[in-house]
Amino acid sequence: MDARRFNDVRGLANITLKELIDWYSEEIGAAHPFGKNKRAVLRIRARDQGELSLDKLAADYLTTYVRNRYKAGVSGVTISIDLTYIGGVLKSARDLRKLPINLDVINAARANMAHLKISAKSKERSRRPTAKEIADLCDHLDKHSTLPMRDIIHFAIESAMRVEEITLLRWVDLNEEDRTIIIRDRKHPRQKHGSDQEVPLLGKTYEIIKRQPRPPCPTAEDRVFPVNVKTITTIFPRAKNSLGNPPAKRARLEVEFST
Repeated sequence: MDARRFNDVRGLANITLKELIDWYSEEIGAAHPFGKNKRAVLRIRARDQGELSLDKLAADYLTTYVRNRYKAGVSGVTISIDLTYIGGVLKSARDLRKLPINLDVINAARANMAHLKISAKSKERSRRPTAKEIADLCDHLDKHSTLPMRDIIHFAIESAMRVEEITLLRWVDLNEEDRTIIIRDRKHPRQKHGSDQEVPLLGKTYEIIKRQPRPPCPTAEDRVFPVNVKTITTIFPRAKNSLGNPPAKRARLEVEFST
């Protein structure tokens, strides 16, 4: 006790995981805004496991959580990200609020993932799509959608941009002289905001942009591809399935959209 090594964990029974996540979101999120994925994960964890008291947040509980998530079809990569975000909440609470939280429970849960043969590594794409597959997808979408999906697909392939980056491109950020465009708040491993990047429009990307309907006097709100990202990520897999290529029964294609 004199060395301040004693931790009285009895007080953790009065604090729920939701209370801790709410505190973390207000305290840490205000200074360092979270990315969309982190916000969503923490919101779901607060909803589904929010009533759990911190004294019960042990390695066996997290291992059961990992096993149930995996049985529900969630990938090991996603589960590992969940553990990372939960670990960040616990570490901040230990360091800033001086709560007697044992962070070893996160490491133990990760170790048990290996014992359960749940891989936390992303699967590599096994092949690239053929020209015919891309053409078939575009032809199908031309018939069943009024959105410029053909141009969006080819722009994604040519630019390697994420679908959310594509749908947020703005006319005012297009530099026609240098053939460049600015990607606002591009996804960055450390910076969540302010990571704007000017990129060259290589290949056919400039031509694709130029043939999109453009307002006479574009404002900061006018987008090159004014399409809701959720709409794209909904109709694209439906088109693949309609062509007789269910994702679970075929090789994964590099043209998969990611947000």
